[in-house]
Amino acid sequence: MPDVESAALFARFQDSAKPLIALIDRFRELGVGGAGVSLPQVVVIGDQSTGKSSCLEAISGLTLPRGNGICTRCPCELRLKSDPSLTEPICHVSYHKEGGPSVDKQEIDVADLGDSIVEATNKIAGDNK
Repeated sequence: MPDVESAALFARFQDSAKPLIALIDRFRELGVGGAGVSLPQVVVIGDQSTGKSSCLEAISGLTLPRGNGICTRCPCELRLKSDPSLTEPICHVSYHKEGGPSVDKQEIDVADLGDSIVEATNKIAGDNK
């Protein structure tokens, strides 16, 4: 659970970042990113247990899978979008295993995101750690 100071800092960050994220989303909708213009994105790369998921959690405010040893064993892409019409955040999870079917889960509850990522990881990389 974040402390009060961290929660306040996160709230200020969200307030200032929301209009920028909305603008970037609009550019993506218009296809600007495919026209040779690089839109902002974050890529987190590192050794096992070096805080990659913690970094993404801090940026997104979402809870990602955690565990001992190897936890996230395949690439994961988070796309954050702001939708003023929603009162509660929702998640969409999709994944594809080469040579296998694509899976697209719509409107996953935020509390179930970690479990959905673990499920996707197990289907893509197997459940042997």
